[in-house]
Amino acid sequence: MCTAIFPAVIGWSVPLSYTSYSKLLVSFLGPFALPHPACGWDLAPLAFLKLINSIEQWTQTRNDDPKPFIWHNTAEEIIAKVRQGLAALNQITESATDHQIPRLFFQSKLGAFMPTKPEGSLTLTALTTAGILAPDASLMHLAHTSFLEGPAADVDGTVYFSDLIADRILRLESDRHISVFREGSGRANGNAFDREGRLITCEGAEFGPGGRRRITRTDLASGKIAVLTDRFDGRRYNSPNDLTIDLKGRIYFTDPRYGDRSDMELDAEAVYRLDEDGKVHRIISQPIVEKPNGLAVNLDATSLYVIDSNPAVGGNRKVWEFPLDPDGNPGKPRLVFDFGGGRGGDGMGIDREGNLYVCAGIITPRGPGEDTTTSPGVYVMTPTGTLLGVIPIPQDTITNCCFGGPDLRTLYVVAGHAMFRIPVRISGYHVYPEVTRERWRDMEVGGR
Repeated sequence: MCTAIFPAVIGWSVPLSYTSYSKLLVSFLGPFALPHPACGWDLAPLAFLKLINSIEQWTQTRNDDPKPFIWHNTAEEIIAKVRQGLAALNQITESATDHQIPRLFFQSKLGAFMPTKPEGSLTLTALTTAGILAPDASLMHLAHTSFLEGPAADVDGTVYFSDLIADRILRLESDRHISVFREGSGRANGNAFDREGRLITCEGAEFGPGGRRRITRTDLASGKIAVLTDRFDGRRYNSPNDLTIDLKGRIYFTDPRYGDRSDMELDAEAVYRLDEDGKVHRIISQPIVEKPNGLAVNLDATSLYVIDSNPAVGGNRKVWEFPLDPDGNPGKPRLVFDFGGGRGGDGMGIDREGNLYVCAGIITPRGPGEDTTTSPGVYVMTPTGTLLGVIPIPQDTITNCCFGGPDLRTLYVVAGHAMFRIPVRISGYHVYPEVTRERWRDMEVGGR
């Protein structure tokens, strides 16, 4: 597959045979296609991206046309150039440690997922010198027109998701048609379907007025909305953010507060459990978790994973696991992953094998507490925190994901104003639409 896309991605129309491409790729990918001792996962995809980056930069320095260059010269020069970049990659990853992002993703060292920085006459400094720009000019990001969150897939393939800035819930149908499901959504954020196929929504308080600060349930057939909870101990919630539902119908939701805190009524930012009898329990609170955000419960409801996402300088950017007893009460937390100084996780999903899909990272930091050491993407990790790889998402700001499609083998990701999807081999886990253990065993027999 790599040999087929290689010329198209590089931008060359070169009549080299597939055999030649294969020899070229194997000659440098071979040493880097095995599990790396520093981070424990396959480097081949990143090595391929690095190859593209290196060759493109190198060929830009040549005056001759790239086609005759490739056609009349052997691959040794290309291989030598790429090996230089991969040698640097190898040195970078050797410093990676447990619970840290492998250094191979640091944009300052690689830039594999970002455009190459312009040089010479293309820089702002050069344009200022030429009298085009004002002195000390810098590009300022003024506004977002949308901020997508909380995707949830229905059994018919429709994906519901929130737009916090526009204060509405949208739906993406299987034919990729987008329509408005609800205007004036109460600053809806996270969404999920319960076991009956009803849409459960966290209505928060971010991105403007009108936030209702509650958990609601919508019957899609009738359109009827029921308020499940809007207060704890008689006080309004901070800003319900995200939720997950277990097989017993219990709803776990986070209640942090980002931005203006002047109208907060509660004394903590916490995680709550809403039982089927309507009772609400505060089960995790500060200082155990500084600012709870995304969360996911595993198939057997024995573990609750919580993202601690505090954007303040020195704040936590961690993923925690809390063991759950049969009643849904959490035990002592265990650190799963630490994103360090970069932008940590926001929302996350979980597959049937317990692997976590954490949406994290940023291209343009939004404040002094964020930096670019975490590239935006879906960080896939085992339940114990071993990073398996990253799905790069070239968009700010990545927020959340969900599984959908037949057998829950499509991962949907929202970031900024865009939605992405990618097929996966392991079925995701949601209580609806239900994929039973028996169905999973049948899938295993047929190959996943």
